[in-house]
Amino acid sequence: MLTASTSRIEAIAKLEMCVRDIQQLPGFGQFHKGLTTKQMQSCSAEGSIVIVNVTNLRSDAIIITADEFKVLLLPGLSARQAKDWINQDLTTTSLSSRDRKNKAYLQFLSWLWRSCVRPVLDELHCYEQRSAERPTKGLVDWNWPY
Repeated sequence: MLTASTSRIEAIAKLEMCVRDIQQLPGFGQFHKGLTTKQMQSCSAEGSIVIVNVTNLRSDAIIITADEFKVLLLPGLSARQAKDWINQDLTTTSLSSRDRKNKAYLQFLSWLWRSCVRPVLDELHCYEQRSAERPTKGLVDWNWPY
């Protein structure tokens, strides 16, 4: 008799075997593997890459440039506040709630600007004249707690 635990273990083993099979195919050796530091930095050759990570412990922006990795602490960006904003479901509206949700959405954008976007742009010196060779690509990933 199969238990849920045994079924799960078998499913994981099958998945791992499938991933190994895919990795054996030409051009798929890196499938399901993380990028190396060098690969990530080569992706930032045309501009900085910013990854925002929000957890219950702390929030950070991970900034990848061709020269370095930086971690920027974002103390104003809390998981609790992020969850509160997400739970407000500001993107779906009815005619009767549109005005209220628009005002709340503006408050959300203001909070996001102050707690995340502005500190990241300040760290990247985006208000100074940037060279044509090193523009900022922008925010490419958000890891929000759900």
